[in-house]
Amino acid sequence: MNISNESGYIPNEKHYRAFAWACDNKIRVYPVPKNKLYKIIYEHNGKKKTSGKLYPKNELFPVVWEFYLYLYKKFYVSKDN
Repeated sequence: MNISNESGYIPNEKHYRAFAWACDNKIRVYPVPKNKLYKIIYEHNGKKKTSGKLYPKNELFPVVWEFYLYLYKKFYVSKDN
């Protein structure tokens, strides 16, 4: 599936740092089609989770980037405090 950036959203350095951290920790975030919408899957060590919320295709790009940043802040940055 090709997720294009139809939204005009531009990830920043924090998003790329979060993505690199996720890759290093074998964490994946990806969309799965459900009817004409998509749900976001978070996978770590073979375990898959989702919020169950559905998104239209044009919202996927920012949602995936923001979710990587959310995970980074929750599991990595919070350990530093």
